Amino acid sequence: MRSLLGDDEETAILEEAMALIDSCEGFTSEGDSSSDSAGLRTHDQVDELKLLSCSRGKQGRKRENVFKPVTKKKRIRRAETSSTAFQRRKKAEVIALRTEVTELETRISYLQQKCQDMWEKCLSRNKETDMESGQAVVINWCEEAVRQYRYRRAAEDCNRKLKEIFESQSRLSHDLRAVLYQRGALNVSM
Repeated sequence: MRSLLGDDEETAILEEAMALIDSCEGFTSEGDSSSDSAGLRTHDQVDELKLLSCSRGKQGRKRENVFKPVTKKKRIRRAETSSTAFQRRKKAEVIALRTEVTELETRISYLQQKCQDMWEKCLSRNKETDMESGQAVVINWCEEAVRQYRYRRAAEDCNRKLKEIFESQSRLSHDLRAVLYQRGALNVSM
């Protein structure tokens, strides 16, 4: 039975198959060699006519059914994450957010120090007025309570913003690690 493919097409297919086999040989380690791989020759040494005649016979059909080509999962490339400009924008955003975090941390420490100083001043003042009249102490404490409530609300709002920034940084870090891991995996497999 004559093959439907011409001799030129069969030769081209054979050369492509040998090139594929040669490219796959790099994935096995030097120490791990099976008896099958030790007996194989390079595609230059293989007699093309014997291989073609073998593929036309019954034995060749059995081998074709056994050895199916392994398909690689194709990487879907997204333009929005692959561009250099996108990576630069993300890096600039990370740097800007880090500087904002340091500014906010210094502001928090300043507010904490200011709050502590106010409490110390208030306590020393209240000790003096406590001796003069009991009513003045109650009014000062109410005003101080309102002032402290406002400071606390401002600090909580600042804390919420910091947590949002931290979450976005965390997500960005995770996404960048995933991209770098994928690129590293692609570079290793090539």
